[in-house]
Amino acid sequence: MTMEMFLEELRTAVGTVAVKNNLNVDGTSVDNDQLTLNIRTGNGTCHCINSHRFIFWPCDKHEMMIEEIWIGYDSEGYPWSDHMGGLTVDCNGLKTKGAIDKIAEKFIEKATK
Repeated sequence: MTMEMFLEELRTAVGTVAVKNNLNVDGTSVDNDQLTLNIRTGNGTCHCINSHRFIFWPCDKHEMMIEEIWIGYDSEGYPWSDHMGGLTVDCNGLKTKGAIDKIAEKFIEKATK
């Protein structure tokens, strides 16, 4: 299985758990060995966070990084983003389905905090 195929399966799993947890998925993409998922959180134009972007990418053998970026507007209405850090998911010893399930579980824990 190629990394792109794995990320496509992960996209389906992550999208499914996001919808089950009432998260407003605003778009997903797989490109350059990474999965990007945007969750819409608001529609304001000042002092607000409008979306959370999660980027999934392989960081080491059998490990996946989940990075979180908040995107919004400041008090004057100018766009900003803030990298909120990442979470490494260790998938050593897991088969494809188990790894995807574990990554999706860790994602939803991070996304619903």
